[in-house]
Amino acid sequence: MLKVLSNTSWGADHTSLLRIYQAMILSRIYYGCAVYGSASTSVLQKLDPIHHSALRICSGAFRTSPIESLYAECHQMSLSLRRQKLSLKYYFKLKSISNHPLRGQHMSNFFSLLYDARPSRIRPFHSRIKRLFYDMHLDDFQIQAAGVFHYPPWKVPSVKLIGLFDEFRKNDTSSLILKQIFFSRRFEYVDYTTVYTDGSRAPGRVGFGGVIDDATYSHGLSAVFSVYSAEAMAILYAL
Repeated sequence: MLKVLSNTSWGADHTSLLRIYQAMILSRIYYGCAVYGSASTSVLQKLDPIHHSALRICSGAFRTSPIESLYAECHQMSLSLRRQKLSLKYYFKLKSISNHPLRGQHMSNFFSLLYDARPSRIRPFHSRIKRLFYDMHLDDFQIQAAGVFHYPPWKVPSVKLIGLFDEFRKNDTSSLILKQIFFSRRFEYVDYTTVYTDGSRAPGRVGFGGVIDDATYSHGLSAVFSVYSAEAMAILYAL
């Protein structure tokens, strides 16, 4: 399929080929990798030529191009690293679910010593993950349980908002008119606590702040937060 779509005269471009490869082929290769990842290295390496051949087609690289350069050019991991990543994600997921049947599974010291004495034997899933943690120097950490939303979504009451400026466009309306509308509505709720919140994002920095009566506050967030997340954090902090 990729060879047909990579025609030099009418075929797909580099980005489209990679997306097709990820959706149609890689998704099948990675499916169930937490289970078949226990196979021997010689068996798992039989999948590598498929991965490398597809990356060469998608990138237009020569057959003699180094494999590492293919990974860098296509922004792809090796299959072994990707299997480890997906296995870790599955492990974190089952450990975060309090009633998961595999959450409390662990291997006794007797079997650990038994597998250590026979390195050629394939270890169980939990034991393989423990070895990954040891190699990454992540021996001592706690996995937080995922919160379960017990309130049915269809019973959540709808939030009623007062749209003061829904009928006005900012570009076509004078700022004086907008201020008059705001102060008029503010006068109706003069006995209530006034809260103003805002979130902002700059290159490499995200934060939020607010004003509650005469008190002001501001906090920084991780750079991975979006503007919407910063706005939501500001509202949550105010509440």
